[in-house]
Amino acid sequence: MNLRRVRELIPLFDRSRLRDAVSTTGLSLAGKSAGFLVPFFIASWFGVSPATDAFFFAYGAILFLAGIFGPVLEVIVPYIAESRRRGDNLAGFMSRLLGTGTVIFGSGMACFLLAATLLVPHITQFSVEGTALTCRLLFEVSPLAVLLFWTSILSGYLNAHKRFALPALSPAVRASVNLCFIFLLKARFGVHALVLGYIAGESVRLFVLALAVAINSPFRFRPALRLDQRLREFYRTSFYSVIAMIWVLANQLVDNTMASWLVPGSVSVLQYAGNLYMIPLSLFSGGIVTVLLAHWSESYCGSCGAEFQRDVGRSVWSAFWLTLPATIILILLSQPASRLLLGHGVFEQTNIDMVARVWTGYLVGFPLQAMALLYVKALLVLKRTKVLMWGAFYAVFLNVLGNALLMQWFGAVGIALATSGTAAFSTFYFWRSLRSAFAEQAGSPGGNDGNPMR
Repeated sequence: MNLRRVRELIPLFDRSRLRDAVSTTGLSLAGKSAGFLVPFFIASWFGVSPATDAFFFAYGAILFLAGIFGPVLEVIVPYIAESRRRGDNLAGFMSRLLGTGTVIFGSGMACFLLAATLLVPHITQFSVEGTALTCRLLFEVSPLAVLLFWTSILSGYLNAHKRFALPALSPAVRASVNLCFIFLLKARFGVHALVLGYIAGESVRLFVLALAVAINSPFRFRPALRLDQRLREFYRTSFYSVIAMIWVLANQLVDNTMASWLVPGSVSVLQYAGNLYMIPLSLFSGGIVTVLLAHWSESYCGSCGAEFQRDVGRSVWSAFWLTLPATIILILLSQPASRLLLGHGVFEQTNIDMVARVWTGYLVGFPLQAMALLYVKALLVLKRTKVLMWGAFYAVFLNVLGNALLMQWFGAVGIALATSGTAAFSTFYFWRSLRSAFAEQAGSPGGNDGNPMR
């Protein structure tokens, strides 16, 4: 294969894309590096126990609640950019988004906490004490969801104004405060120190972002409760993406719930292995994926559909061939890397070995997950968010089925393998949907006339 063919296959070799990918990945790595260390300090200080199972289950439930509004961060950027071009009242839009969004989110959180409290005793197999602790931790950690919602909106505002550095670096501030609080309070409060640490870290991050917004904005905006036409349009655009994210994050709750049916400590093992898996996945999604989404969004309206289709296809296969060798290396190093990161404090060797095996189960699906992420971004460019909703719904069903089958033979490793299998299905489903969208565009009278929903 000659160099020209390689360059055609891997469009990331384009100078501007490579520069953006490297800088964005570097900022993301700098911001998240401290956050990557938090679970390993927790492992060293708390090990694996029914108490950590209860915390990670409650923490995962709250992240699920906060994460469903993650798509808002992506949707808000083009809305702010459009408002700036049109000379709209941006302060009013942001004020109404903060006010109405907080009311909607707060109402949903109250219903979620009530439902979770009623369901936890029935969907888990924790002991009576573990169930009571889980319900208590759910309420203790719930303020974190509101803080995450606010920081997402402020980060979206800064990104829309091309202030990328602080949103990318702010997780390091959060993690540093988090670790300090946990270290100082763990002896006195036990597992509850984890709650205090996470809330304190996100509060400081919110303050830093709010200060940056105040400095960079020529106006002030405060929460308002009026729902105008512009905001209704924004919520309609976000709706299908939010529903899709609910189903995506439901997989995490499903995995934790079904892991609670296994031997004690399985939820914690699954969480530690998931954190290890998120390191390469976060670097990929926070670097290459972010850059490609920006380039695709900018170039799509001015290019023909065929050119965009070729770009997506080459980028997806580039992602596969870039992540495949990384996956093989990480699988080969899973045991020594797990011992290096977790072999401290009260963490037992048998649990380290289990974490390494579960991590391997997740890594099997990493190349396919990378491909699926790029297909999702391409569908967002085309505004085919309903496809994302249905794809996520089918994935939850398959994940439950895969967990039920594989955990019988492989325990927690089977749950990780089921997640990898779900990634394979998602890749195929989104590829078929994207191909249908391109075929529909090619057959429309106007071709790429700026209306991808034809």
